[in-house]
Amino acid sequence: MAKSIWIMLVITAWYDYEIWQMDVKMTFLNGFIEEEIYMDQSEGFTVVGEEQKVCHLQRSIYGLKQASQSWNIRFDEVIRGYDFVKDDFDPCVYKKDLDEASYILGIKIFRDRSKRILGMTQNSYVEKILKRFKMEHSKRGFLPMRHGVKLSKKQSPKSQVEDLEMGHRVSYRDLH
Repeated sequence: MAKSIWIMLVITAWYDYEIWQMDVKMTFLNGFIEEEIYMDQSEGFTVVGEEQKVCHLQRSIYGLKQASQSWNIRFDEVIRGYDFVKDDFDPCVYKKDLDEASYILGIKIFRDRSKRILGMTQNSYVEKILKRFKMEHSKRGFLPMRHGVKLSKKQSPKSQVEDLEMGHRVSYRDLH
């Protein structure tokens, strides 16, 4: 999904297209199921004297094999009802002209159309974290490293294990 979004943003910058946004709050719990499915009563929710009874599912739940597909079918029906159009090349992308986007997935979008530059920042997320820990008035810096440091590919981690080990030593990586 991140690649699809990145590619769309690159194409937008190159051709100077408009960017529009939407917010979707859906879960697997919104899907309907067509099969007859029964499950044991959940622990802590059994009815005293009726422990032998089972529950007849009327909607999808997490962990159900059909959950993804039933949610996708329901989402497709609902989103098309609001005049969204499914993309021909990526069936997970729906389009509708809403308004110029300023945030996508919590990431601020900025652009300089004269230079055909499109950028992204998570400054608001960093501000939120600083505020949560009462550090919004702390001394700020531009980079989490010394100015002028030259990095090379040789310094990159050689394996996932080495990457994890390096990451544990650098606390600011938790902010991405």
